[in-house]
Formats: sequence, structure tokens, C-alpha cells
Amino acid sequence: MTRFAKKRVPTEHSEQLWLLGDCRRRWPQLLIIAIPNAGRRTLYERTQLKAEGMTAGVPDLFIPALNLWIELKRTKASTTSRAQKEMLAKLQSAGHTAVIAKGHEEALAHIEKAMAEKMALSAVSGPLAQAAKTPSHLDLPLIINALLTEPKSSLHSPVIFSGWDKDFTLEFILKPLAVALGPEHVQAKTPDGAQGTICGRPYTCLSNGGSERMARKQGRSLTAGLVFYHVHPSETKAHALESLRMALSHEQEGKMIQLHF
Repeated sequence: MTRFAKKRVPTEHSEQLWLLGDCRRRWPQLLIIAIPNAGRRTLYERTQLKAEGMTAGVPDLFIPALNLWIELKRTKASTTSRAQKEMLAKLQSAGHTAVIAKGHEEALAHIEKAMAEKMALSAVSGPLAQAAKTPSHLDLPLIINALLTEPKSSLHSPVIFSGWDKDFTLEFILKPLAVALGPEHVQAKTPDGAQGTICGRPYTCLSNGGSERMARKQGRSLTAGLVFYHVHPSETKAHALESLRMALSHEQEGKMIQLHF
């Protein structure tokens, strides 16, 4: 009879090492504090640490910038003690985000979610909201309001400006946005400004002809959270929309917003 070796479930120590390694590669400046409550100690050591404030049930990791506590567990055969459950409830009632993560991948998902929520909050209360109150161009309120109301789940989805040449987009959309939001929130990654980021969201500028050529070459290849389009005087609205629909998925068609000049 052939025997197969049983696959071992990684330990919490291994999961934490993998999580910290991934985080340090992706976000080198992100402060993550480990709370070493686990481990064997002598009676004297336990007495001293308890007197110094060590508390049972405190989660394994704390990320101050995200106000996030993570109790990290193995992916299988793991249990949560009564003290840990009570501490998680206390932290949550105090306004913290406190979660249990089974494995480093689940912990990474919690970190990414917390980052997305923080970005959405800063957008609502920060430069985007201020720019919406004091627009420097006719189209800025429409763009900003759309960005503010976009679902959090699509926060990192690209923004596409379509329907005019790149110079026109740069002059009448991106430059006014930079003035309203601050140059640090609108950054071009190409010399002509055709690609870059707006408040952390990637954007791309395309003519309708560019959208159509890309669609014919690659099929429905454009992905976007929001699409702002302008109908060029030399073409009809039906043609402009058809060019975009060829490039976008059906779900994204509902996020097309016409800009008026």
C-alpha cells in the first residue's frame, strides 16, 4: 500500500513571518507592531509582565495607521480563546477594527480593505470634498462628485477620460483638477499627461478613436471604475458611445458619464 505524507498546516509563527514579509515588501513605511503574548514563561516572568500591564487576549498585531488589530491563526485546526474573543469585542466597542484572520492571505485582505476604507474617508473629508465646494472648472463638480460616490469596492479601478485628444484633457481637466486638489493629488506618469493618478486612482486619457482601435485589437479590454467621455464636434454621440461600448464590459457601461463644455 502506498502511503502519502500528510500535508502539515503552517504554524502561526510561519503565517506571521509570511505576512510581515509581504507587508514590508509592499508597504515599507507601514508600521506593524507585534504583541508577544504567546510563549512559555516562568511563574516569575508571568507575574512581572502582568504587573507591567501584559493583558491576556490582546491580538497578535496592531497597525496604528489603520487602527487595525489582527488576531492571526493557522488556516486549519486553530481555536480562539475566551480571553481573545472578549478582547476583540472590547477593542471593537472602543472604535477599533479588530479581526481574526486565518492565515496570512486573509490577514492581507483585511489590511487592503482597511486601506481602501481609509482612502475613501480621506477623499470624503479631504481635498476632494474641498475641491467640490470650490471648483476651478465647469466640469470639476461632476468629476469630483462621481469620484466621491463611486463604491468603495471599485476605489482602485482606473478612471478613463475619452473623447478628445490628450492635450485637451491635460489643459481643461487635469490641470484644473491639480489646482483644485493640490498637485500632489494629480500626478502624471507620462510626459504628455496621458496616464497618471488622481487621488491614488490610476487614470488614462484616450480619444474615441483610440478606444475603438484598442477594442478591435484586443476585444473588450478597457477596465475602469469610471469613464468620463466628451463627444468631439467631428463625430456623433452615437458613434462616440459605440466606440466605448466596444471596449468596455456591460457592467462598466453604466459608469459612463458625459462631460459638457
